[in-house]
Amino acid sequence: MKKALFLQSKNTMDNVKDRITQRATELFLKSGVKAVTMDDVASNLGMSKRTIYENFGDKLQLLRECLKCHNCTKQKDLDERSQLAMVELLYKMLKKADINIVEHSREFRFFQEIKKYYPTLHSEMVEEALREALEQAAIRISRGKEEGYFLASTNTAIAAYILVEQMDMFLRSDKFTSITDIMGLVRHILIIFFRGISTPKGIAEIDAMLEKVEEELKQK
Repeated sequence: MKKALFLQSKNTMDNVKDRITQRATELFLKSGVKAVTMDDVASNLGMSKRTIYENFGDKLQLLRECLKCHNCTKQKDLDERSQLAMVELLYKMLKKADINIVEHSREFRFFQEIKKYYPTLHSEMVEEALREALEQAAIRISRGKEEGYFLASTNTAIAAYILVEQMDMFLRSDKFTSITDIMGLVRHILIIFFRGISTPKGIAEIDAMLEKVEEELKQK
């Protein structure tokens, strides 16, 4: 009986914590990290500030959990994409880099503010993101080789490292400050890199996808 009550209480606490994390993530993305206070989170949820602090010691701890929440959402998207053939995956990557500017703008401001006001947390986040990006890049390159889109002679580990390092180097540059410039940069890196390791079959598919994305952009 005591064990059942303990588990019920723990589940209730976990649900409250999840609610706080999810809503805070939405608020931070919408209004900015600096602008949103712990009072704002509590008020938006209809909770007391004491409840917020019982679950999170301070704003830094809440932000850390929000990043985990945000990354989990992104990971689900990656898991779904991992089931796609390489051609479909590249199309979605190019389309996202070209079209989804509103979402990227919110995320860009979110991460820029974390970098400015919470540099240690930002460094931790970047290191984790680079590890995940390296792993995902290797998986995608291996799949492209298996499907005949990428050259069989491509060294998967080296190619994945080059792609991730290129992205990291340019995204850290102060020369690219607007989200439009950054997404354009990402698009060009993807095109140049993947065409560079592609077979004639892969090049033909990439060129066809680029035409398709351009046509969709004209219709917007």
